Amino acid sequence: MLHRRLGRTGLDVGVIGLGMEHLTSPDTLVETVRAAVDGGVNYVDIMIWRPELQEALGVALQGIRNRVLLAGHLGVATHKGMYRKTRDPVECRQLLQDLLARLRTDYLDVLHITYVDAADDLDRVMAPSGVLELARRLKGDGVARALGMSGHSATTAMRLLESTDLDVVMQPVGLLDPSDAAKRELLHLCSRRGIGVVAMKPFHGGESFRLEEALSPWQCIHYTLSQPAVGVALCGVKSVIELHQNLGYLDAASEQVDFWPRLAEFQEPVRGTCVYCSHCLPCPVDIDIPTVLRLRAAAQDGVGDALRTQYGALGSPASDCVECGECTERCPFGVEVTELLGDAARLLEK
Repeated sequence: MLHRRLGRTGLDVGVIGLGMEHLTSPDTLVETVRAAVDGGVNYVDIMIWRPELQEALGVALQGIRNRVLLAGHLGVATHKGMYRKTRDPVECRQLLQDLLARLRTDYLDVLHITYVDAADDLDRVMAPSGVLELARRLKGDGVARALGMSGHSATTAMRLLESTDLDVVMQPVGLLDPSDAAKRELLHLCSRRGIGVVAMKPFHGGESFRLEEALSPWQCIHYTLSQPAVGVALCGVKSVIELHQNLGYLDAASEQVDFWPRLAEFQEPVRGTCVYCSHCLPCPVDIDIPTVLRLRAAAQDGVGDALRTQYGALGSPASDCVECGECTERCPFGVEVTELLGDAARLLEK
């Protein structure tokens, strides 16, 4: 594993990190985490909200906690097993204490204030006695070694950095990202100030592999790690097989990781593409929107028995959507979520 210093945190991170949003089975999670650590991965991002998965991670970490840098998220809650964001400092503290107990540890190496994009949300975070103040207290108490913020808006991240000194910023950085002057400015600002960048979504939720001429994981990882201030490319996986595919980057030849011949294709903003980040949740009628949209994407090539079984196992079908628009308003990528839910219902409920 190649290592880099994560900004001024003093933490040495392996350049390939493990994202856990797509590890939905406790057994697969334990197997994948242990395989990742054996493969040299040391940065593990805990964007998981189901208690049984948190407990599974605690099992996976037994005997290897000192080999892992754990990054948790302040403000991640659950609603009927689905993601929910909270800005209530009392609830945030309780949720963090509960997470630590399930992980069988008493500290996190990085604590992110989760998903800060909208201006009014940033105001809530920064308000007196708000979540930012709580995060600072937690760092002072030794519960967190470094503080960060995750989000998708470079402009909002820079606004936060104007008024507080975070150690880490977590942002999407990938070949399919928009050619965004604000993102470039943010990365250079972090480089100048010694702020570590955790680069999430290097594969753009898998969209990089569904292009007519697919990108390779290694091209995506290499682009992400080539950007200013990036310490770690956070790669979400669903299995040990996908993990090993990503780790193959470390031994790949230069021509296998070269992204330059494809770069000109992706200089226009890519909007309206779901990357299954779950920020559309919670749904007021309890539709598991990211899972529905993943199944919808798979259904473009035909709807077989396996897809119908997976769809039928969901608690609420896409046709339950009341078109309230809350999911579309929350989406950081401009996806017309209600339209896609309607399409999913047409494809999967025939």
